[in-house]
Amino acid sequence: MQHTVLPREIEFWFELGSNYSYLSALRIEHAARQAGVVVRWQPFLLGPLFASFGWSTSPFVLQPQKGAYVWDDMRRQCAKHGFPWRRPSVFPRNSVFATRVALHGAREPWIGDFVKAIC
Repeated sequence: MQHTVLPREIEFWFELGSNYSYLSALRIEHAARQAGVVVRWQPFLLGPLFASFGWSTSPFVLQPQKGAYVWDDMRRQCAKHGFPWRRPSVFPRNSVFATRVALHGAREPWIGDFVKAIC
C-alpha cells in the first residue's frame, strides 16, 4: 500500500483593503517556501466585522491617533522589508469586488500574484 504525502499548508486570511495584509501578502510565499508549506489563500471582508461593532469605517479612521501610528508603522515596516509604500489616496478602499475575484480564484495558481497586485 502506497501512502500519499500531502503538502503541509498554512492558511493565510487576508483583507484586500488592509494595509497589514499588504505587508503579509508580500512576504508569505517566500516564508512558506522556506518552511516547506503551501499557502492556502483565504480572503475575507473586514467591513462586516467593523459594522458588527457599530463602526461605519476603519478604526484607523475613527481613531486619528491610531491612524497616525499605523501610517508611520507602514512606512517603517515597508522600509524594513524593502517594499514600496505609498499611502492610499482613499482609505479604506472598497474591496468587495476584488474579494469576490479572490474567492473565485483562491485555489488557482495566479492567486498569489493577484493578491499582491491588489493589496
